[in-house]
Amino acid sequence: MTMDEPAATAIQFVTPGPNVPGGPWALRVSVSGTGFDARGLALMASVGAVPVQGILLDPDGSGFSGYLASTPADGDALAIGFAQLTATDLLYHPGAVA
Repeated sequence: MTMDEPAATAIQFVTPGPNVPGGPWALRVSVSGTGFDARGLALMASVGAVPVQGILLDPDGSGFSGYLASTPADGDALAIGFAQLTATDLLYHPGAVA
């Protein structure tokens, strides 16, 4: 059985509260899409050069969430993958942070 590569269809950035474990974090990121099922390899993700840390997969494989230690540059792309990172067309824009 082969598993499809993950596909991200939407991204949301939120300023996390000050008491999130492991922080302080600049941003919390939530990604939705398909193919985010648990596998032998851990999911890797970054927004530009900033790695997504503390990644938690949604139980139904429909996405994941994690944290950024620093703020990416405007227009930086989300990259995702299990064996290697592949850029998506989802971008960071500071004005879209909730």
